Amino acid sequence: MKSFRAEDVLEGRFEFLGRERVVGLPRDWATVSESLLWIYNLQYFEYVWSLSFAQARQLVLEWIKAQEQEPHPGGWDPYPLSLRTMNWCAYFFGRERAATEEDDAFRSRLWLWLARQGDWLLDHLEYHLMGNHLLENAMALTMLGSCFRSPHAERWMRVGSRLLRKQMSEQVLADGVHIERSPMYQARLLLGLELLAACAGVDIVEGLDAALRIMTAALECLTHPDGQPAQFNDTALGEQPSAASLRRYLDGIAGVAPPGGVLQGPLALPSAGYYGYRSRGGEEYVICDAGKMGPDWNLGHGHADVFSFELSLGGRRVIVDSGISTYEDTAERRYERSTEAHNTVTVGGHSQAELWGAFRAGRRPNVSRPSWRLMRRGFRLLAVHDGYAFRPLRAFHRREFEYRQGESLVLRDEVEAPRGLACVARLHFHPDCSLRCEGKAVCLVECDATGMRIEFEGNGRLSIEEARYSEGFGRQRANRCVAYHFQSDQGQVVCRIVFESAGG
Repeated sequence: MKSFRAEDVLEGRFEFLGRERVVGLPRDWATVSESLLWIYNLQYFEYVWSLSFAQARQLVLEWIKAQEQEPHPGGWDPYPLSLRTMNWCAYFFGRERAATEEDDAFRSRLWLWLARQGDWLLDHLEYHLMGNHLLENAMALTMLGSCFRSPHAERWMRVGSRLLRKQMSEQVLADGVHIERSPMYQARLLLGLELLAACAGVDIVEGLDAALRIMTAALECLTHPDGQPAQFNDTALGEQPSAASLRRYLDGIAGVAPPGGVLQGPLALPSAGYYGYRSRGGEEYVICDAGKMGPDWNLGHGHADVFSFELSLGGRRVIVDSGISTYEDTAERRYERSTEAHNTVTVGGHSQAELWGAFRAGRRPNVSRPSWRLMRRGFRLLAVHDGYAFRPLRAFHRREFEYRQGESLVLRDEVEAPRGLACVARLHFHPDCSLRCEGKAVCLVECDATGMRIEFEGNGRLSIEEARYSEGFGRQRANRCVAYHFQSDQGQVVCRIVFESAGG
C-alpha cells in the first residue's frame, strides 16, 4: 500500500503524481483544480490506512457531508468509486471491524453511502474500457456484497462474483501476467484481490487462491533487484506496493497456499512474452520483451517497445526503460510510448505501432513465436516482429538476445526490407551512469562499482544522445542514450554488452 503520513492527511496535504497540494480543512473535495488523474487519486481513499479508526471515521463523514452539498468531480466515475469502496470495506469491515460494529450510528451511515455507490456502480460498469477497470469494478461489487446481508448486497454479490470469475479467466494469462502487460497494474490488481481475500475470504470466488499465487510469482519475475518492477508499458515506480510487500500480505491471508520462493535462474512468462534471467543472489537481472503490446481490444497502457529490455548489475538499474511521467495527452506522453524511448530499433524514423491520443493505438506489431533456449547460466531468445511491415517501409525486425550470467549480453539485429532504410538501435541508461565513446564503435559505461563495455559490429555510426528518464509520475531526470545508426541493407548489426567492474 502506498504510504501516507497521518498528519499530512489530517491537514489536507496530499501528494500525487509528483505534485503536492493542500486541499484545505475541511477538505475542498469539489473544487480541486488539478488533473483528473490527480483527483482520482484523491478519491481512491488509499490514505485511510494511515489513520486510526476515529480519524478515518471523521474523514469519511466529512466526505459524505460534502457529497450531500455538491457531488465531487471524478468521485463518481466508476474506477475511483471502485477503489474507494474497496478501501472503505477492507478498512472498516476488515481491519477495524470490531470498532465499526460497535458504532451503530456510523455503521448505518456508512452502509447508506456504500449502498448508493454500489447501486451506481452496478449501472455504470466499464464494459466500454474492459481491462483493469472492469476487473476493479467486479472486485468492488463482490467486496460490497460480502460485507452486508440485504437484497442489495445479494445482487452486488451475484453480479460481481460472476463478472470477477469471468474477467479473471480472461485477463490473467496462463503465466500469471495481467493481459495489459503492465507490472504496475499487475501490482494494483493483485493488491485488490488480496484485500478481497482478506476481507471476504479466499473462497468468495472460485479460483481466487490460484490467481493470487500465480500473479504473485509473475510479478516477482518482473521485479528488479531494487524491489521495484520493470517499467514495461505504463509502469511508474513507487505507485503500487512492491512484490515483496504483496507476498508478505498474501502470507497472512487465511486459506491461501503461498507460492514457492522467488525464482532465480531463467525466467519465462511465455503467454505475456517476457523472458529473462536472475542470478543466484539476485544482484544481476535482465528482462526482455518479446510479446504483444497488450490485448487488441485495449492498448491504452501499451507502448511500442517490442524487443526492448532492462538490465540491472550489482543490484542497480543500468539499462532502463524511459518510464512514464504523465497520462496527459502531451508530446511527453507520445514520446514515452514511442519506440525511440525504448531499448530497441526504430526503422525509417517510425515507431513500431501507430500511437495517438493519450491511450490509443491503431496499427500494432505482431510477434512471431519466440525461440527460447536455455544455456548454462544463460539463454538465447530469438523472434521477429512486423511492426514496420506497413507501406512504404515493408520491413521486418529480427532480434536475437544471447545472455551469459556475469559475462555479457549480445544483441543481433537484422532489418529485412526491399530497400535501404535508416535504422537506429538505442540503449537508454540510468541517470547515474556516465557514458564515454571510445572510437567509432565502442562506448564505455560506468555506474558506481559496476560498468560495461559496449561494442558494435556493423557498417554504422555510434553517437550519444540526450534523453530523459521517468522514475514515476512527475519525476523526470535527464539521462543519456547510446544510439547506433545503420542502414537496413548493410547486413546484421551486433551489439556486444560486456559486463566489467567500473574502470576495468
